[in-house]
Amino acid sequence: PDLSRILTRCDRATIGWPPELIGLFTRGAAD
Repeated sequence: PDLSRILTRCDRATIGWPPELIGLFTRGAAD
């Protein structure tokens, strides 16, 4: 998948989320 698209979506979706959750999310996307 297109990581830049995923990360952009995650950035929008994770506004207000704890950094720990964002870290897990970005880790999953990177894998």
